[in-house]
Order: sequence, then C-alpha cells, then structure tokens
Amino acid sequence: MIDASVIQYKLYEENEEFIGITQADLPTLEYITTTVNGSGIAGEIETPLIGQMKAMSITLKHTVLSRKGISLSSPRIHTWELREFQQGIETSGEQKVTNVKHVFKVFPKQMDGGSLKTASTSDPNTVASVLYWAEYRDGEKVMELDPLNNICYVDGVDYLAPLRAAYCS
Repeated sequence: MIDASVIQYKLYEENEEFIGITQADLPTLEYITTTVNGSGIAGEIETPLIGQMKAMSITLKHTVLSRKGISLSSPRIHTWELREFQQGIETSGEQKVTNVKHVFKVFPKQMDGGSLKTASTSDPNTVASVLYWAEYRDGEKVMELDPLNNICYVDGVDYLAPLRAAYCS
C-alpha cells in the first residue's frame, strides 16, 4: 500500500471530544546514544542504547485560545487521544482507509496565548511533555513507548522485556 494522506482526525481528552484544534505536531522518537571508541575501532561510532529514549513533546496548535484550550494546560497528567483516518492506495488502485489511534499521557509544560489581530486566528499553542505514547492501527498495537515502566514496544518487539524480566529475577 502507498500511504497518501491524513483524511481527518479528532482530539479527545479523557474520552471527551475536543473541538477546535487545527493541528497536532506529534513527538519525535529519538534514542539516547553513546559514542564508542577504542582498540579495534578506526575512530569512533555512535550507537543508540536499546529502548532508552530522549524526552518527547507534543504540540497542539489551536485556532483561538478557548476556555477548553486553557484547560488542556492545567498542571496535571492528562490522557489525550488523537484518532485519525489515513488514506492509502493499493497497487491495484483501490483506496484503503486505516484507522489510527495515538494515546498519550502528557504533562503540559507550556501554553502560548498566541496573538490578537482583528478578523484573524490567534494561533495559540499547548506544548506537553509526553510520558507515554501508544499507537494502534485498525485496533492492533504497533507501538508503545513508556519510559517510566521500561517499555519500548515497536512493531511487535518489546525491546525492554529482557530488562524487566532481569529486574524480577
């Protein structure tokens, strides 16, 4: 299948639909790396540490700052879900729609009130620290990132399961 576009998405906070978000900038997954050098290596290499993630953030870009938008910035842990529909094209030419759900546990860290201009959007933003991120495609879990619980599950492999098992032995 050839991925084509996001058809539409909605934001839910604590399972209640939030209306008014114009754009969501999803987190960047970046692994912590270490530099290896020494005997037998011509120089140095940088290698990611398995399952060790750098801090992640999500940004919600609003049209205007609403009371509901302000509530997204309350200093507590929130559960946000972004439910989207992606369109793709099969090699046969048939259109296919994939149901994608992102589940986040976040702690807001910044609210940008935007700017005021007559007959214009004010473009405020909410930025939150991501404590948990899972993605489901057509109901199947394809990713779960949970640094607090040592989970780094990507495409069917739980890379930190051996660590968690060793802690319990």
